[in-house]
Amino acid sequence: MTIIDFLKLTFMPPKNPEQIARAITEKIANYSFNLFKNDDFRRMNNFDKIDTIEQDRIFNEILVSGIAITIFIFETLGNRTNNNRVNQFYAEMKIELESSYPNWLRELGSKESDAALWKDLIKMRVDEYENDYQENRKEIQKRTKAAFAYVFVVAIGGGKHIARSKKKIMDNIFKQFLRWNTSLTDEILKILEKTTH
Repeated sequence: MTIIDFLKLTFMPPKNPEQIARAITEKIANYSFNLFKNDDFRRMNNFDKIDTIEQDRIFNEILVSGIAITIFIFETLGNRTNNNRVNQFYAEMKIELESSYPNWLRELGSKESDAALWKDLIKMRVDEYENDYQENRKEIQKRTKAAFAYVFVVAIGGGKHIARSKKKIMDNIFKQFLRWNTSLTDEILKILEKTTH
């Protein structure tokens, strides 16, 4: 992203949060599925030894990590501007992103209780990763100069959930999951660039 694009995002936000959240949610779902189907990722997570329910849980953790990263992108962008209109847009995006995937599930015919569980899971993971970031802020800032330090927090936290805190699996998947989070962040920023032009 160029400095001009960053300034556009900061001072001239896109117009329709609901449509943008939907496009982003679809991108996250596709990205999540691609990682989930990746042969190396499946091998590192011992997919040949786990049942379908556990595989579904892993997919859910990948997806919720992507949603959390995206919510943190908008939080970070909102913290970088004093423009009330822009801040309002970023706040609306965070709200829309918390609901977009559950709403999509409803449209696809999922039970209301399943969609509600998703909304709860998104909130729970966002709160968890926010707390992890606050507790480890100084250490994270020492180790990275990334514009979006939450990428590391979500890669660690999401990786732990995917691996169910099994150190060997966590060690195996961390680099790949960090790259996935970083790549997804880049893709989300590209979507935002397109919506500001």
